[in-house]
Amino acid sequence: MKKEQQRWNISSVKQEALKYSTPSEFKFYARGAYDYARRNDIFEQITSHMNIQKFRTWNDEKVRKEALKYSTRRDFLKNSSGAYNYALRKGLLDEITKHMKKYVKKWDYEKVAQEALKYESKTSFRYQSSGAFEFAERHKILDEITKHMLPLHSSKWNKTLVLEESRKYKLISQFRMKSSGAYKYAVRHNFLEEILNEMNQNRRDKQQ
Repeated sequence: MKKEQQRWNISSVKQEALKYSTPSEFKFYARGAYDYARRNDIFEQITSHMNIQKFRTWNDEKVRKEALKYSTRRDFLKNSSGAYNYALRKGLLDEITKHMKKYVKKWDYEKVAQEALKYESKTSFRYQSSGAFEFAERHKILDEITKHMLPLHSSKWNKTLVLEESRKYKLISQFRMKSSGAYKYAVRHNFLEEILNEMNQNRRDKQQ
């Protein structure tokens, strides 16, 4: 859900930008903050942590070449969402993914229960494993297999646990989607920037 309208200032816009790992995420989820940053010439400053280098202008030829790198649509979407969405908009997706494997997982109670254990919230379960989530809903077992999942404001998290959890991920967006409880704890307790700085440092170390 997109952000509701609010009054932005440099400090609040900077804090908001830290929640996102790409400019498109920032623009989609916080358009007001995004526009404020553009108008006030602070966009480059507050998005320096983002993966701006991954953004490029796509055309039909580039998208076809990009698609050849992947063996499944899921991998294509996960690793090159810009090219995937371009192909979808242009009606090229079926054509350029003919070489990819068509895999539909068959779910049953046991498999869905095991899948649910990977997630800490219903939101992340639904987003990351929609097939299993929908199976659970249809067969009325969703509440049963998600008993272990945390409520929105669970007291499980503390700073040490959140920092340990964040180290499982390379990007803030992955952290937010796959461990929303820990992510929200970091936002509420004002140390998300510390996590982001550590992720950026890890990426720089690997590039050296």
